Amino acid sequence: MFPLLVPLLSIGTSLIGQITGQSSESKTTMLSTIQRLFESGDKEQLEAEVQRIALLAKANQTQADTTQ
Repeated sequence: MFPLLVPLLSIGTSLIGQITGQSSESKTTMLSTIQRLFESGDKEQLEAEVQRIALLAKANQTQADTTQ
């Protein structure tokens, strides 16, 4: 399909799995968004969404680290 986009989809999916404190509905929405962007072949938007998810995952990890 879009072989250059497959790693982005994989990274995004993995990052969503690492996020805690988000509702399953929110995670489903994130996953739907990256799948839609993958299917449309919109590399720039997919990269931007994966970066946004990465920031959420990092913030989530930072919060978890500070509450321990």
